[in-house]
Amino acid sequence: MADSIKTGIGFLIPVGSLVGFIQSLLANDYITGIIFIIGGLMLWMLYILVVESTTPALMG
Repeated sequence: MADSIKTGIGFLIPVGSLVGFIQSLLANDYITGIIFIIGGLMLWMLYILVVESTTPALMG
């Protein structure tokens, strides 16, 4: 139960990254969009390492 809560909270990081990416694309600021996506994925992986939650099966 606690592990699924950790994973669920961790999914907020990629969602926030995706929202920032879409907003930067709409503002025609493509470099910031790239930074949002790469930074969001790196922050999500760091969160998984720190919290020690399991990754989804789709990640391999």
